[in-house]
Amino acid sequence: MKKEISLKKILSVIIAVAFIFTLLYVPSFNADAATGTVTNLRWVKTTKKKSTYTVSWTWDPFPGATGYRVVAVDTNNNVLADTIIAENTFSVQTKTKSQKIAFGVYVVDALGVSSEFAAVYGATAPVAPNSIVVWGWKQGTASVNLRWYGLNKTSGYVPTGYEIKTTTLDGKNKKVYKMKSNCSYDASLDDALLEDFTKNIKGCKNAGFKVSIRSYLTGPDGKKMYSDWSKEKAFVPAAQITKAVRTTGGGKAYWKPIKNATGYTIYKRNTATERFIKVKSVGAGTTSVTLPTSCFYDGIVITANVKVKGKTYKSTYMKQFNKYYNYYY
Repeated sequence: MKKEISLKKILSVIIAVAFIFTLLYVPSFNADAATGTVTNLRWVKTTKKKSTYTVSWTWDPFPGATGYRVVAVDTNNNVLADTIIAENTFSVQTKTKSQKIAFGVYVVDALGVSSEFAAVYGATAPVAPNSIVVWGWKQGTASVNLRWYGLNKTSGYVPTGYEIKTTTLDGKNKKVYKMKSNCSYDASLDDALLEDFTKNIKGCKNAGFKVSIRSYLTGPDGKKMYSDWSKEKAFVPAAQITKAVRTTGGGKAYWKPIKNATGYTIYKRNTATERFIKVKSVGAGTTSVTLPTSCFYDGIVITANVKVKGKTYKSTYMKQFNKYYNYYY
């Protein structure tokens, strides 16, 4: 079962872990060390040039400081910086996406290096979303529930939001939807953070569609850092069954056609295993079929393969996570 947790709680845990990374690199101090911590430490921006990200911080000058020791550690516990500088600004560079970088500043003066530090984080652009699935798609409707992983397992943060690009299988009805992150926690899926998006996708009723998604993180300067677009995925629906009539020794099912179908496959539900068993296949122009009586007790679904512009798209309905709630009986 899915257990919902707040984004605030997720981020608070991540930040706490990130700051522990910096503590691993705290130097030895003596009683004569400097005292005090810098104020107004903040992440100011992240810029990208070619494949390299530059993450920058600044803070208010500390009275009497002769310099600052700065430490930067990424989500994978790699030390990106550990040095003493004179200025009250600093930047690190990395080519790694989806990194939350913990950054700490110690005051240096004539007595040495302070034992206390101020800390904040910075970040690079997110990775492309992955493992996109249709969680739910009721037959004969355009309402589709998509879910995906918005980050990889080593990410230090949840993206701010997403852009979801959809088209019909023929490339028409192009639309880009936007949404803020609404990630949820699902213990059954390797402790992954799942994003959840439900929309009436134009043109997909009784037809397939394609989707590609990219994520973004809004930096402190208000600029969005985008991931690459995910690889485009195609989905094909199940047919909407309009009637199923049991008769002596069998029965007959009727359905609405799927656009561009090259044929249909009928499955019956097995209550013992909660799986669907293939019963038979029929041709493209068929919209009714005679079936054994056993098919009409526990539920049936009818899938289709389709062909658009010379390309065949296999039915994806049997991979839909909650198909068990959409069968006909």
